[in-house]
Amino acid sequence: MEGLELSSGVTRNEAEDAGDPDSQVRIALLDLGNKENITRCLTERGAFVRQFPMDTALAEMQAWNPTGG
Repeated sequence: MEGLELSSGVTRNEAEDAGDPDSQVRIALLDLGNKENITRCLTERGAFVRQFPMDTALAEMQAWNPTGG
């Protein structure tokens, strides 16, 4: 399996939001095979998470204005 690129088979096709949009904590998550439990753990702790597809440009993620970005 060394050298295989598998992320493109498991990434999402478009950005998806999870959690409370009014949260003070905004997390930009680049989906390279993200497990939904990770997203659930973040939202249960009060974060608003936008899950971006693997081919998303850094500038697009930063334009979303995540906390600490």
